[in-house]
Amino acid sequence: MGHQLRPRTEKKVFNGFTIFEMEKMDRVLKELGQVPNSEVIKKMTGGFNRSAGRAGKPALKWPEVQNWLLVRHQDLMSKDCAFENNNETSDTSKGEKDIDMSNLEFEAKSSDDS
Repeated sequence: MGHQLRPRTEKKVFNGFTIFEMEKMDRVLKELGQVPNSEVIKKMTGGFNRSAGRAGKPALKWPEVQNWLLVRHQDLMSKDCAFENNNETSDTSKGEKDIDMSNLEFEAKSSDDS
């Protein structure tokens, strides 16, 4: 009896947030610098569900908000790390500028030019 291998499924991020909700969650992440605790997330979710922008849309569950915040925080952290690593290895971070020398022409200086 062989076991069938099932493809690994990744947990999808709930995508039914309004722009206002996503902007608010982004602001909270940037202000705190981390994902807020579950009590804050539950209060935020309740506020979203009571807002006029959520009227006619399905009510949010706090784990959906928490998952969005976790994924977004990881994305922001990985971008910050990539940016820092890029700057550490870049010559431009030391004040040097990249110059395109392919269009430059040089003229030899002779002893007559002093």
